[in-house]
Amino acid sequence: MPRMPKKTKQISFMQVMKNQKTFIHILVSFIFVCLAIMLASILFLYNQFSKAAMNEIGSHTQKLLDEQSINYAAKMSSLLDYIQKAVHNEEVLGYALARDNDPFLNYQAWRKLKELKDNQPIIDSIVMQNYYTGNIVDSKVGIYGRSEYPDQQLLTALDQEQGFRGQRLYIRRADYYRSSLRYETDYLSFVSYFQGQASALVVNIDIKALKEYFTHERLLASSNLYILDREQRVVYSPDPAQFQQPYQLMRNNTGNRWYKDQQQMVVYSPFSFFTAPGWTIVQTLPLDSVLHNLYKLRTLTYWFFSIILAVTLFAVWKVSRRIYRPIKNLIEEAVHLHPSDDAIASSADLAVLSQVLRSQKQQISKFQNKLVKSTKQGKEIFIRDLLHRPTHYSASSAAALFKEYELAVSINQLVILVFRMDNYDKFAKQFRYSDQRLIYFAICNVAQELISEVAPVETVDMKSGHIVAICEARGGMEDDFPAIARSVQNKCAELIKISLTAAVSLPVDNPNDLSSEYMQVLELTNERFKGGTGKCWVKGDGIAATESEYSYPEERERQLLSELKLGHQKQVEHHLEKFIEAILPFSYSEIRLSLLKLLLNLSKTAEQLNLALDHSSLGSLKRMEQMLDLLETKEQLIEWLHLTLGGILEQLQLQSVAAGQNQLIALIRQVVQEHLYDPNLSTKMIADELKYSSTYIRQLFKDFSGQSLSEYITDLRLNEVKRRLTETKQSIEDIVQETGFSAVNSFYTIFKRHMGTTPSQYRRQWENDSGKELP
Repeated sequence: MPRMPKKTKQISFMQVMKNQKTFIHILVSFIFVCLAIMLASILFLYNQFSKAAMNEIGSHTQKLLDEQSINYAAKMSSLLDYIQKAVHNEEVLGYALARDNDPFLNYQAWRKLKELKDNQPIIDSIVMQNYYTGNIVDSKVGIYGRSEYPDQQLLTALDQEQGFRGQRLYIRRADYYRSSLRYETDYLSFVSYFQGQASALVVNIDIKALKEYFTHERLLASSNLYILDREQRVVYSPDPAQFQQPYQLMRNNTGNRWYKDQQQMVVYSPFSFFTAPGWTIVQTLPLDSVLHNLYKLRTLTYWFFSIILAVTLFAVWKVSRRIYRPIKNLIEEAVHLHPSDDAIASSADLAVLSQVLRSQKQQISKFQNKLVKSTKQGKEIFIRDLLHRPTHYSASSAAALFKEYELAVSINQLVILVFRMDNYDKFAKQFRYSDQRLIYFAICNVAQELISEVAPVETVDMKSGHIVAICEARGGMEDDFPAIARSVQNKCAELIKISLTAAVSLPVDNPNDLSSEYMQVLELTNERFKGGTGKCWVKGDGIAATESEYSYPEERERQLLSELKLGHQKQVEHHLEKFIEAILPFSYSEIRLSLLKLLLNLSKTAEQLNLALDHSSLGSLKRMEQMLDLLETKEQLIEWLHLTLGGILEQLQLQSVAAGQNQLIALIRQVVQEHLYDPNLSTKMIADELKYSSTYIRQLFKDFSGQSLSEYITDLRLNEVKRRLTETKQSIEDIVQETGFSAVNSFYTIFKRHMGTTPSQYRRQWENDSGKELP
């Protein structure tokens, strides 16, 4: 019987895609990343280019408009100069002030005005009003009496300004009938009055004629121009309905005189000319015409990036296939090893590998974890003991122990690197203990990876806010470790977002010296107190030594505590700053000793003042030391001291007020009343009698009453002087001597400063106001 051929199992396209999920994931991931990068690039480049192009267009348009405004101002100034000469023309001036109504003179005046008008085509008409004859001469419509003149609005405006001397520039709309025909014209009228009378010369410039000043300039056909006066009213506009309407012009503070909204760009330029300061030229340009070429460039950019995207997607597909090929080979080999397992053959790609290798991987992983854990824990305990406790190993026994614990370093030329956590208090509060251990583990790994590239190294978490790296300096490379330590700091800041202070020791040849060297390097990290966090310190390099022996600043402390007892906050802060400055030149241990002594004395002072310290860090020496451990920098220390002293001052102020300030103020006032007329009465005299210092009495009275003690005494004496001036006929000299003033001359100065008048004038004024005679 012939052998039947084996049927080949047909696999659909969807089944192929399902079995190759990894390839699909790789391909989709690459495509997504490429699309994201391309889209971000397009948006970023187009946004930046649009801003740059818009700024360039706005600046260029602003520059052109500035040039145009300068030309316009020059032309307007020239026109107004011509009008000025017309105003001062002898013939015009003679007629304006003529008192006789002579028809021939009227005709001559009309001829002159028409001649002046014809010399300047932009002038629509020149009108002269003679106050004496009542005639109106108009170069355009002729000679009229006041009541018959068509433009009565102009006469009304001139009457309202009667008596005004000088010249004015008006923006007005003339609306009148002449020969049954209506005339409506927008004018820029220049009015000049003669010798303070109502006789006036009016030069009317047709607003439409202003356009002639702009038609020859280089402007876009689609742009519009507006002229605004000082009050932002429209003087000229393409739309006559906008005449004299306020124009809302947005003014920014960026230094640019242009802006854009959704539909147009607005550019404006200020200019001024004679009698018209603060005018503005505004140009509006539709964005479609301004950005026409930019829109074309945007379209071309989209097409260009689309082509690049298509090429990139093709390259991504090829790269994905190349990346997936080794995985596919592994899968085929796994299927070949299990030809009878249909479940494996039909599974998705990586699932095949995981099913075949899972059991072996789990066994290997358990064995490796157990081995690594036991080896690593023993190594870390040995290194901690080596650093914490002095040892007395011989060279051979030390080398044997290093080999037994499989340390990567030898016993010679060892350099210690300490990496100490900055802002440890904040770090401990932010993370749980388990998370803290993970972060220290990550720091150890970073240090191990970076240092091992250049030298053998062992790292260990000391479980007290820092890690230690013990490195072997080979071939005189001990000078390279500061740079290596900084690279570890930078990498931890980049990857873990942790700031570290580092310190580097000198090379150590004897493992028995590692303990003392480690303590010195750990102490070296405290230099961050003065130098700041995140730095690297090298033993014996770059650390300034104290210029003199240590001495505690007792005088500074005494001044600080004295001012603290008095409750003087500014003086306390000043002496605290001086105290800190005095101890900063010393080493950190000496600084810490000084701070502990200061805090102990502060605690004693607070107890003497019966202040509550339950919530403070001044309660005990242990709490003080714990607090100083948390204050890593001088800035943190100063801030904490300010807060602590502020709390003491606040309690002291409340206590001192409750203890009897009012009683002491009453005693001060009693002494003042008893010795008010004694010329020797002073702050010192009062302080001596009450057994207080002059400074305390002076400051206490000033804080309590708002005025100094000397001002209070002077006010009481002046009240007595005023009483005697108004109730007795005593001479001023007698009053001065009997009220405690030391000299007549100084009394007069004080009385004049307080009362604004002399004593004799005060007495006469009182007699005049009261109508009484002094007894």
